[in-house]
Amino acid sequence: YVAYDDLGKAYIDVTLTHNSDFVLSSDESDTLTIPAETSGSGSGYVDSGSGSGSSSGTVETTPDTDKESTDKAAEEKDEDKNKNTVVTENEDGSVTKTTVTENEDGTKTTVDATEFKDGSKAVTETTENADGTESTKTTVTDENGKFYSETVTEESVTKKGTKVEESTTTYADGSTEYTEKRTTKSGKVEETTVTLDKSGKGTASVETTKADGTTESQEFSISKSGVVRIKAFETDGTKATVPESISVEGKEIPVTIIGKNAFAGTDVEKVTVGSNITTIGVGAFSDAASLKSIVFKAANITKIYKGAFDGIAEDAVIKITASSKKEYNRLVKLIKKSGIAGSVKFKRVK
Repeated sequence: YVAYDDLGKAYIDVTLTHNSDFVLSSDESDTLTIPAETSGSGSGYVDSGSGSGSSSGTVETTPDTDKESTDKAAEEKDEDKNKNTVVTENEDGSVTKTTVTENEDGTKTTVDATEFKDGSKAVTETTENADGTESTKTTVTDENGKFYSETVTEESVTKKGTKVEESTTTYADGSTEYTEKRTTKSGKVEETTVTLDKSGKGTASVETTKADGTTESQEFSISKSGVVRIKAFETDGTKATVPESISVEGKEIPVTIIGKNAFAGTDVEKVTVGSNITTIGVGAFSDAASLKSIVFKAANITKIYKGAFDGIAEDAVIKITASSKKEYNRLVKLIKKSGIAGSVKFKRVK
């Protein structure tokens, strides 16, 4: 009878008696050969095809009946051949058991099970896919074994070659945190972080590093009803874009409001406003003295608060994409009513 311990090492636990000399042998596959009409007792480890041991338990063997158990043990061993387990004692006193499994479909699964000194645990299962991407799931429980959080991370590549890394963490209190990182072939990197409480209210940030090395940072607020407003903007470049939407767990949520003082005092020279914007807050672009070009991608704006454009460049040009002259004139009137230098020019873009 052959068994295998946690490390995959062959172990003999057998009872033997025989009325003549006999030989126990183990071939290269570690299959144990026991003569017919044999019984007795003994145990030990098999090393290089030989084994020995002392009294331990009782089993009986008869011709052919051991074949099934031997085959089963061989199957278990074949499975264990694909596994490798390592136990690590960490500096913080925690202990991590790492098991790596080579799967038949060509993927590799790594499970890191860590137990901390306070009794809390974290189990992370990472699968390396054949295309080089990874998917990870981490579950954390507290010292009482109660659920604390679960994090699921996925990697993918779009048809255009953009690498996408997404991570969603769900907490026991119902809050969530979502992150997304997009890296294009040209080298542009955009990282989005969204934090929501159980009611759906929260904040978001988008950090962008462009291919030329310039950086851009945008801060957003999200209401319970899902209304997204841009609150603040910073860049070391000269151009800015108010996005159409932000991505949350694979869903695009429209950005509809430019908040109070969002671009106030910035050194940007050109701002492109997304087509979903309907409201521009007080002082949104105030004192942006270098701002010479504002492009509205649609004429959907219905409300502009006073002082929104106070202090932009006197020779600025505002371009408005409008399907009709009526829509264009309505938005021009709305902008002028909010207060803007008379020297600023307007242009309709069809």
